[in-house]
Amino acid sequence: MKKIGLTLLVFVFFVYFPSAGQSQEVGDNAPDFSLADASGKEVKLSDFKGKKNVVLVFYQWHSCRRCREQLGELQEQITEIIKLNSELIAISSAGDKDNVERTKSSLGITYTLIPTPNRKVVLDFGLKYGHGGAALGTIIIDKKGLIRFKSLDKWTSLTKTSEIIKELQVIQ
Repeated sequence: MKKIGLTLLVFVFFVYFPSAGQSQEVGDNAPDFSLADASGKEVKLSDFKGKKNVVLVFYQWHSCRRCREQLGELQEQITEIIKLNSELIAISSAGDKDNVERTKSSLGITYTLIPTPNRKVVLDFGLKYGHGGAALGTIIIDKKGLIRFKSLDKWTSLTKTSEIIKELQVIQ
């Protein structure tokens, strides 16, 4: 009887939480998502398929010093990223719309910033919620929709912009 109950519990868990235990890895198809940016404009990952590579940077929020440094470095290299036929999208895993707008204006960000998505987007990419309830990481998706690079970042070492550019050069 206990085996049946446990089996049923596991089945229900995976039906209601299909991404649990199924994080996407390098070489897998990237899971599609549709999220609103800070201005309310819909950003859909599949809109870039066949057109551009996509760099997803998951960061905490405006008060995270290391996150601001990383986002600022990305802004400094945005021209290079665009030359590599790539779209840069930064997703705050713990900030609301006002927080994202403050980050965008204070750093002069010209690329897309998206406020806290539903947790499913973060979990679908295999990121972990940690310190401060935030998930940190960098994912590069090629024009075919395949994950080509994945870094689960830590507070002490966020993915360097130079590493992102190097990876984009490889997939050109």
